[in-house]
Amino acid sequence: MYLLYDVILLLASVVLLPYALLKGLRHGNGWRGMGERIGFYSRERLADLQGKPLIWVHAVSVGEVRAAMPLLRQVKEAYPESSLILSTMTFTGQTIARNSGLADLCVFFPYDLSWVARRIFRQLPLDLLVIVETEIWPNFLHEAKKAGIPIVLVNGRISDRSFPRYKLIRPLLRPVLQNFSSLCMQSETDAQRIHYLGAPSERVGVPGNLKFDMQVVAPEPARITALKEKFRLPEETMIWVAGSTRSGENEILVEAYRQLVAEGLDVVLVLVPRHVDCLLYTSPSPRDRTRSR
Repeated sequence: MYLLYDVILLLASVVLLPYALLKGLRHGNGWRGMGERIGFYSRERLADLQGKPLIWVHAVSVGEVRAAMPLLRQVKEAYPESSLILSTMTFTGQTIARNSGLADLCVFFPYDLSWVARRIFRQLPLDLLVIVETEIWPNFLHEAKKAGIPIVLVNGRISDRSFPRYKLIRPLLRPVLQNFSSLCMQSETDAQRIHYLGAPSERVGVPGNLKFDMQVVAPEPARITALKEKFRLPEETMIWVAGSTRSGENEILVEAYRQLVAEGLDVVLVLVPRHVDCLLYTSPSPRDRTRSR
């Protein structure tokens, strides 16, 4: 199965690699991280990790990195002698990971080819591999298991949308899920679904959602006032922030905002796209719109 999977990935790379390059060039990243994606790390970057227990945490993008931060802090406190490696798939996730200061090494997650994974585990003899949410990469997990590395899934979830698709490949997923030493799911429903797909029931638990452990500090009133003054907004203006929006949702939100403006509400809408490399759109307040005319 894994050999066939390698062949399919290699054939797909004929299309995917040019696409990745073009996407990187469009956002000014070019070939950034390409060496890491095929398992090449400079000796200088690995020097500080030598002789220490190694824990690799993979969080695909911004949301997963932020969700993993409480876990990373607790791991550093519990195992101060260990070195933490934090990997991401996206450029934005990589930026958040590096800025967090919680990892000793931040890298891009490799392409899921067996020879790439073997090369990585030869360079990095991990003591633990932690996967955040449902990042199931067959070759990477298989090679980690062969190398004797315990693998833990944290904050695992199987959404309503993805579950039917997973069921179609259930026979293929079963051996992949057997690689996990422990699967920590967000809810009982997620636990039941992952067990149905082939995870051993004795390895599945429900500790909850890591995002509930994130520390959220409400902004101070003085800061809100200062921001309103900076943008020349009256004190009574309401700020409506729509976060992590996707294509199609923005149009709905803007239409709702227009209706509020038409009804005379003094409100500003700020759209924050899920992919932060997209343009941030800020809609003016009704009073500013009137003044601009």
